[in-house]
Amino acid sequence: AKLREYTFLLYEDGTSIMEHVQDVAPNEAALCEYPCTNLSYKPNTRRRFCWTNATSKQCTDWIDGVQKVDMECSVQSTKVKTFGEGTYAGPPVFVPCKEGGGEERSSSQSKEEEDNGYILSIVYKSETHTSDVVIMDAETLKTLCILELKDHVPYQFHGDFISGYVPEYN
Repeated sequence: AKLREYTFLLYEDGTSIMEHVQDVAPNEAALCEYPCTNLSYKPNTRRRFCWTNATSKQCTDWIDGVQKVDMECSVQSTKVKTFGEGTYAGPPVFVPCKEGGGEERSSSQSKEEEDNGYILSIVYKSETHTSDVVIMDAETLKTLCILELKDHVPYQFHGDFISGYVPEYN
């Protein structure tokens, strides 16, 4: 599998041009799609980590997990995190830790680290036709919380986390 990183130059007039393409973790990353990064971390610098939807097996039609990729060292940072037989993970979403709030993450991690946050993924459970929202530690992909939904969310439904956005309803 190949995970590619594209760099674009963005101009004030709204146009852009592709500046650079590079393979990231060319022999390490699992088959994947829907990468996400910590968008609030040093926005003008290249990201070190990305999290992707991923397959735990080479031959499969379904994406069943989440992986963390270290794009600086070109390696898969964690094994593909799966959620049990017959479960299929939706695209990951990165949510940064709130500054000055919440509990301490880990003794090795400062609040300035790029992977200081949470990964959320909606996991479809085919045997019960329901879904869970799984919250993981972005550094380790350790499951922190599972929110069991009474219904299902369509497989591969995806979106973004936007800090401070609250829609107005009429």
